[in-house]
Amino acid sequence: MSVTIKPPLNIHSWDKTPFAAALSLFTQSARKSGVLTQDYPLEFRGKTFPCAGTAYQHFNENLDEDEAFELLIEVMSTKLKQYPKLTETITLSGGIDWLKTCFHRPDSCNKFWQGTGYRSGYITALINAYREVAQPPEKIVSIKDEQLIEDRNDDRQKLSNRVFYNPISFELYILFNNKIKAREWGIHLIKELYVGEGFTIQDSSDRDMKFELVVPMVDKTAATTLVELANFACRPHGNNAQNPI
Repeated sequence: MSVTIKPPLNIHSWDKTPFAAALSLFTQSARKSGVLTQDYPLEFRGKTFPCAGTAYQHFNENLDEDEAFELLIEVMSTKLKQYPKLTETITLSGGIDWLKTCFHRPDSCNKFWQGTGYRSGYITALINAYREVAQPPEKIVSIKDEQLIEDRNDDRQKLSNRVFYNPISFELYILFNNKIKAREWGIHLIKELYVGEGFTIQDSSDRDMKFELVVPMVDKTAATTLVELANFACRPHGNNAQNPI
């Protein structure tokens, strides 16, 4: 059954669309403003919180950005499990294809969380939470002789099923096995070099990504490997700054 992709929403507690507000962290704000007609209390890690936002804040003390991102996925997946109507409505709106068009643009927020689709840490976390609740774990496509599917304790297995920052970061993680750098490089490729989000690593003769564009981000050996294996959906913009990240 085909599903028509619904128009994108600004997933934020101050948005005037009830469903957008319901998918936000601080639903209490939307309830007080009259946008929502119900509360969304959350049972999380053995405690009851007024909303997902207060649960997130409670456990977010002293976490770095990477850890906060993983916490957000856990909070939002718990919320979607406890409120299956939200999960169902995401599916009817177009699922992940719809979420990728949505955006998170609060008045003031760390830039990491802002943006559209995979360019937003918040939307990316929501995509991961939805995938975890609504879809079976995705199988990892092994690269050449490397088999990752069997080892359930492999960090890369966990990354694919849970901490799927964005497609580019995951592919980089498979290559370089460094989660933090994979996320940094992936975000840099999307935001600065305008690489398409449809990126996949495969056996390919495609050489659209020039070696010298990759070197500032990774070491020479890794850059060579990436250029040899990558098939990019679009050509990087030649005038972008190439400062190391």
